[in-house]
Amino acid sequence: MLIVPCECGEQYYADESHAGSGIRCTKCSRVLLIGGSSPAPAKGISAPRYGPESSADASRPPAFTAISQPGRMGIWVSSGVVAAAALLTAFYFAAGGRPEAGKQLPARPQEIPARPFEAPSSAQPAAPGRGYTVPETPPRSLPLGATPLGGGITGGISNLQVQNGTQHDALVRLVRLLHREQKIRNFYVPAGEEFIATQVPPGEYVLRVAFGRDWDSASRRFNHAPSFAETQRFTLHERHWTTQTEDGYIKHAEASKMSITLHKVPFGNFQSHPITQEEFWR
Repeated sequence: MLIVPCECGEQYYADESHAGSGIRCTKCSRVLLIGGSSPAPAKGISAPRYGPESSADASRPPAFTAISQPGRMGIWVSSGVVAAAALLTAFYFAAGGRPEAGKQLPARPQEIPARPFEAPSSAQPAAPGRGYTVPETPPRSLPLGATPLGGGITGGISNLQVQNGTQHDALVRLVRLLHREQKIRNFYVPAGEEFIATQVPPGEYVLRVAFGRDWDSASRRFNHAPSFAETQRFTLHERHWTTQTEDGYIKHAEASKMSITLHKVPFGNFQSHPITQEEFWR
């Protein structure tokens, strides 16, 4: 049994078969040569410490792992350290790093927090695609007083005012009721406007009205939300007379001036009812 002392005061025991090998001191990390003077400390060699053992335990195999010769270990450790240092230096310069005097390299790159993308205010709108609705063209209309169904009959002196307070345009047909129906006038009244028909002949009348949006001149129909109504009967009066004076005769005349609203008004007494498209055109 060989005694291996250390300069720090620790003492180890080893079998003679391990002479020439080395063990590491668990207190000061020196590598001690078994059966010789202690070599210089080296890293990477470790072995558990043995306490004193009796002669009865002399035949027990040592509890540490045998290592290579100190000279070979020193060469291997030195070569590994040099290779690792060369690899790290090459990687650092390849990454564009330049060491600065007096400063240490950061342990890890600085992390920049992610931020949501915000489009600039001047960005152009996205091109049409899925979920994109092409804006509709404005609904077509006619000017106030237009006669899309042709001219009418004049010859009277009565006036008829028609006010359209609805949200839809209206095509109005003025129909005189005689022994047969007579179409006297037709005129277009856009939503929110009013029209005065002049020189209307006397007689008993009804208004037949087509409401809607987007007038189609080719088919003479509304393309959107068409509806139809007819008013109650009403009469336009006209009277003529003559008076005699010293100088001769003076002719006089008077006629009706009526106003009809196509929308409901408070306390209104003029009625209307819905009709079909066929009844409007008859």
